[in-house]
Amino acid sequence: MTEATLKKISNIERMLIEINSKIDNFLGMEELTEGEWEEVREIRKEIKKGEYVRDCGTLIKTMIGGKS
Repeated sequence: MTEATLKKISNIERMLIEINSKIDNFLGMEELTEGEWEEVREIRKEIKKGEYVRDCGTLIKTMIGGKS
């Protein structure tokens, strides 16, 4: 993979982590159902473990023609 592609993936990872840290302050969060909160908690767990970011990286590699 090229340096530019790795840099872009790293930037996406940083943005996902930043989004995760701000999600509670998003307008409308207080209106989420318990099921929606569970989904948010699952995404947070995946992000902490690096799985969500890794899956996004695999998706991006596939989209640009790389191997997953």
